Parts: sequence; structure tokens; C-alpha cells
Amino acid sequence: MKILLETQRLILREFIDDDSRLLFKLHNDPAVMKYIPHKKPLDVPMERCEKFITHFISEYNKKPGYGLFATILKETNEFIGWSEINHLDNTEEVEIGYRYLKEFWGMGYATEAARALVEYGFNILNLDKLVGVAMADNKASTRVLEKAGMEYLEIRQYYDTDVAYYEIFKSDL
Repeated sequence: MKILLETQRLILREFIDDDSRLLFKLHNDPAVMKYIPHKKPLDVPMERCEKFITHFISEYNKKPGYGLFATILKETNEFIGWSEINHLDNTEEVEIGYRYLKEFWGMGYATEAARALVEYGFNILNLDKLVGVAMADNKASTRVLEKAGMEYLEIRQYYDTDVAYYEIFKSDL
């Protein structure tokens, strides 16, 4: 298991096979999935979550430094969800994103991870631009992107739905 980065309160690490039950819980929570394009829990069996994990792990080898990363509280070692730095839906653009269990909302974890991923993207991956997308009516998520320094550009279509599109350039820092 490789750690991508650490913040004051979080560890972002590669997923491991044993994380499938945690991913299952996250992706089958209606509150968590409310602002995801299909607007319902994935309602998939554990085997499907195991395949997701296998895919994540194989992607780490194909694109080192990119992917979805288990997000863990340092203090308690609890899984709170995932954070990502990955290619945006069928593009060459690189997005940051996050999906956390409801009990960890409103505590600043997403903002902390998003800011760290912006810094990582610019300073470690040497990217010139990062983007973020969220359902426009997901005010908490769009606010996280703004707190990470991103600026709203427009509504665009990704992941088969209209989303608010945000961007930040390395030169903006």
C-alpha cells in the first residue's frame, strides 16, 4: 500500500483488496449518491466493488500518481471515502474529486484534501491546469472547489450529465 500524500488530518493512500467492503458502504449510501449522475446508490454486489478495487490498483501501475485514493483519518485510521486526481471523463484534462461518507461531511476534510491535491498536481505532477466538476445544485461540493482556489467557468456535460465546471491554473498561484 502506497501513500500518495498526507495532510494535517488525512492520509490519501492507494486502495488495497481489503477495502472493497468500505467502498461498498460508500457507494450504497443514498445520501452519498444523491449528487452522482445516476442519482441512486450503485446497488451493486460486493463482487462488483472488488472489481472496482482491482481496476483502481491496475491503474496505479499504468498511471503512477493518478487515480482514486482511499482517504483515511490519521487520528483514528478510519476510512472516510475517496479522493482523486485523475483524467476527467474522456479528456486529457486532470480533475480533482472526492466522495466521503455522510458522517464525515461538513468537517473540512474535502477542502483539506482538495487543496492538497491541487498542490500535488502542480508541484509533484507538474501540471499547468487542474479542473473540478460537480452537480451545480451540490452547493457543498462546489464550495469545496472554490475553497481549493478553483474558479467557476460554466455548465458543461461530463459523465452523461450537466455539471458545474471549475478550473485553476498553476500560474494563478
